[in-house]
Amino acid sequence: MPASVAPDGTNSSTITIRNGFNVTNNSQNIQGDEIIIEAGATLFVAEGDLTVLDGTGDDLIINGTLQMNGGTTIAINVKVAVANGSIDCISLDTFGGPAILEITANGSMNIFTNGDSFTLNGGVVVNNFGEISWNGPGGDFIMEDAAVINNSNIFTVETNNSIVSTTSGTINNLVGGTFTKSNTTTTVIEANIAWTNTGTLVIEAGTFTLTSGSGTSQGTIDVNAGATLEGSYLVYSGNSFINNGIVNLSGLELFAVGMNVSGTGSIANLIMNNNDGAGIVGQQTITNTLDLQVGEIFANGTNKLILEDDVVISNASSLSYIVGNLEWDIQTPGSKVFPIGDVDFYAPITLGPSFTVGGSVSARTVVGDNSGIDNSGIKNNKSVNRTWSITNESLTFSECDIDFNWPTSDVDVTPISISLVLH
Repeated sequence: MPASVAPDGTNSSTITIRNGFNVTNNSQNIQGDEIIIEAGATLFVAEGDLTVLDGTGDDLIINGTLQMNGGTTIAINVKVAVANGSIDCISLDTFGGPAILEITANGSMNIFTNGDSFTLNGGVVVNNFGEISWNGPGGDFIMEDAAVINNSNIFTVETNNSIVSTTSGTINNLVGGTFTKSNTTTTVIEANIAWTNTGTLVIEAGTFTLTSGSGTSQGTIDVNAGATLEGSYLVYSGNSFINNGIVNLSGLELFAVGMNVSGTGSIANLIMNNNDGAGIVGQQTITNTLDLQVGEIFANGTNKLILEDDVVISNASSLSYIVGNLEWDIQTPGSKVFPIGDVDFYAPITLGPSFTVGGSVSARTVVGDNSGIDNSGIKNNKSVNRTWSITNESLTFSECDIDFNWPTSDVDVTPISISLVLH
């Protein structure tokens, strides 16, 4: 039997919707404290508002389904707990604070936008220990008035729109949390949204954009093949950056102790700023700039750092260079300085090839005489104790000028430069 009047907080005590029952508000405004939606039950709020009043304990407990139907506002004054149930929202729905929406381990929040936006406002804080999914063909996700999402489990985005704010909002992808961009379109975290990642960011497909001022990360970042991470400058202070796709940030600064960049992707602008160094596991291709400020980039064994032809290298010095394999795709005439060295010393070379067909050349250096020095005609006690390995990967050339540089500690005795012989 329908209720004769809508609950207003004064005409009801605990409201329980039992298993098997579906209750609708018929566009009326509802206010209540201690509302319980049992498993198998549904509270359907269409167009009207639901205000959760401030009583003791959790004031709305969802073990079943809270279904919003567009144009609905849920105002939370203390705490809503999504225990084993779900909240289903669509475009034009709003969740407002100033309180807490807690999605527990077996709970979920499903947001479908099909042209218009979904909104969190009023300083609401969403603590997600379950699953949030946002999908649909269009419509932004709006966060106003310092709304916060703390993600500690699963947040999946399958839409081509933006998370935006005209005031401020925050997304914290926390330890244990995985934020996944999973479809082939573009999702943007706009400038007024503060973004932090201490969990895992996975870009499975499409483009994920961090705009100006929005990006810091201490967690794992995983850019899949065919996917793109783009946007503003990102200081990365985590330990695992996996890139099999494209990183097209205005700058990716490596700023963590004991970190690796793994995979076979490309990075537009890489900044090395870490005294402890960073490792390349696999190969990464730099397409625009390489800024070597502090620390060594290690690319030993089968690993490799590759530079496209017109990459601009800045600040290479004994403070920052490549240890291991550096390959350069040479397509235009001119000299290329390979900023290479061993773990202790900087020993760059400059190549000036005369070529007819462009291609790649790789170089590396290690300290110590070449193993074949005894058969070279060079006296091993009057030599530069260093070996450079230069490999023509695909360049068609007739001749090549090479300028070698080494630290004074490599030399057995002070040589006369015109007496040095290269083998």
